[in-house]
Amino acid sequence: MENTTNFVPLYTSLDDVYEDNNNSMSDRHIPRYQSMAKKFKDIYGEAPQFFSRAPGRVSILGGHADYCGYNVLPAALEQDFLMAFTVVEEGQEGQDEISVHNTNEKFQAEKFSNRADQKLFDGNHWANYFLCGYKSIMLHNEEIKKLLKDKPKGLKILIDSSVPIAAGVSSSSAFTVCIAILTA
Repeated sequence: MENTTNFVPLYTSLDDVYEDNNNSMSDRHIPRYQSMAKKFKDIYGEAPQFFSRAPGRVSILGGHADYCGYNVLPAALEQDFLMAFTVVEEGQEGQDEISVHNTNEKFQAEKFSNRADQKLFDGNHWANYFLCGYKSIMLHNEEIKKLLKDKPKGLKILIDSSVPIAAGVSSSSAFTVCIAILTA
């Protein structure tokens, strides 16, 4: 670990994030990050400043019991949720919005306000998971609110997930945690 903010650890090497099991660094992880950086540059015209990561998880004991207050025994998976992102500073184009693209073309790109008090989308829109993680930090973390002085930054984001959707390994949790980490 290279550095720690008040909120999340910051790493400068993938070796600090992943175990190199069966050449997984050279075969999967490094190419994935390189591919995301290239796609991000193709979309936004610049390289991402940062990456945010949250693993999927499986509950060995207590599946669906954690939100009822019971004990659980979760385990993190190698499959994870990644976000490549750049912060848009005041005075730059897009300073008041969040632009989100996904490597999975099933999920349509979206732009929405960076205001934390915005309403969720109607129905089962994928962006609601994003907004839940974003709003949880922006509206409920007093330290963040003081730092921002009610002026959130714009964001350019590219999402990639290797966590299977609707497979019981917490893809939605990985999504909301990843954006919460990014926001912090």
